[in-house]
Amino acid sequence: MGNWKPAASADTPAAAATVNQPIDAELQALQGTWEGFRLDQEKPDDSPVKQPNTITVRVTGNSLHFHRDTNFWFETTITPIAGTEPQQLRAVIKRGSNSIGEVVVVIFKLEDGTLTLATDNGSPEALKVFKDAPNRYELRKVQPQQKMSGGGLGSLVLEGNELHASLETRPIDDSVRHVPRALIPENPHVSTDAAFVEAIARNGSQGGLGAEGIRSALHALYREKNELGFYGLEAVSTADADRWEEALRKTWAHMGRLGRAQVHRKGLVLVVVWTDGVSPECWKAVNAKVVERLSAP
Repeated sequence: MGNWKPAASADTPAAAATVNQPIDAELQALQGTWEGFRLDQEKPDDSPVKQPNTITVRVTGNSLHFHRDTNFWFETTITPIAGTEPQQLRAVIKRGSNSIGEVVVVIFKLEDGTLTLATDNGSPEALKVFKDAPNRYELRKVQPQQKMSGGGLGSLVLEGNELHASLETRPIDDSVRHVPRALIPENPHVSTDAAFVEAIARNGSQGGLGAEGIRSALHALYREKNELGFYGLEAVSTADADRWEEALRKTWAHMGRLGRAQVHRKGLVLVVVWTDGVSPECWKAVNAKVVERLSAP
């Protein structure tokens, strides 16, 4: 597997200038979340082969988040380089699994809804063409999650004030516990991504189970005087849902007796609502809303 390798140190005036700039016109079309794959090519004449890892790229303003897995992800500040063909981006790595403070030079194109990114393994010179690039990624935009009136996990993609007036949706940052920051592109978040599902399944079962029998997961985090969150799981079959329900109820029984957790199920969907301690009114309202959403036709 190839990597985004640093092309130069970011401790330069040009690198510093990439920070805190307004959104460039060239970046407007890139805004949003993109998912796809890396293309590998062992020899120049070989056909490109898709790699199994899902690649997620999220562009917000002048920030680009690149995620392959928990061992390979980056938060960068990006600046387009004017007058280049192919178009070039200069990405300064601000946080990530490695290479913090260094620079990646990327070429990109957007054609027929496909975003293609390519790098030359850290060469200070940008690539001239996409063909035969050592690191090439093809991505499609992910449509924003739609709030659903009822049914599955999507019905619980809610802001804090939709659950109770005292709740706010918690910003996602490095202080978030349990789930790796790199796996949570937004809050709340529903996904079928294998690494995300594995993380939520393990946290929902407090490490007791893996992701076997789970097809999608939900993570949501809110704050009143303390935190309140959801671990949502959609099972593959009724048998899987039965097994998971039994395990979750046993796992959270003690917290349930303390009034700090409640397990809900509707069909194949299971949701653990947990808290560090919110007001009784908030706790009652949140669990009632979960039941209402899951029970809606």
